[in-house]
Amino acid sequence: MPRFERTNAAIFVYTYKEGPLAGLGHDLRLRVTRCLIEISEDLSEIRAEVEPSLEVDAAWSRQGRFHQLSPKEKRAIEQAIRTEVLVFREPISFASSSILIEGGSARIEGTLTLAGVTSSIALSAQKEVAAQGLERSLDRWQARFPLLLTDFGLRPYRAALGALRVKNQIEIEVKV
Repeated sequence: MPRFERTNAAIFVYTYKEGPLAGLGHDLRLRVTRCLIEISEDLSEIRAEVEPSLEVDAAWSRQGRFHQLSPKEKRAIEQAIRTEVLVFREPISFASSSILIEGGSARIEGTLTLAGVTSSIALSAQKEVAAQGLERSLDRWQARFPLLLTDFGLRPYRAALGALRVKNQIEIEVKV
């Protein structure tokens, strides 16, 4: 079963700000730092285990432009993530129950366990042919799907008495 880790895969978490003081916050792309994804050779089974570990990868403005955060801003956000957001310690896991591949798309159903809560999810993935070689092409798959934090018993991050907060719906992007 092929294995994918941080060196050959990426999992990103996209968060979005809201509230009266949203202009003071950042929409963020966070990168999972420790993960293991296993996909069967025949693409019939996917298993993933993700440690609750995130680092700030990028931030963007309302105009959709990415911008760099200062090291101090990154440290403050990552500290808040460790102490106020990822308060659970259990690994996050996913196990597929069915995979339907049609051409360059796949519909994947399975169970996701996050913060001790297990829920069924369905998502779509697209195949991109990344490079051509003499022996075979290297296919890359990408999926992006929404999650509601409250579905898993998690409270979206709040600051300034709730005047600045993270939206309940986040997006997860997986690239292998």
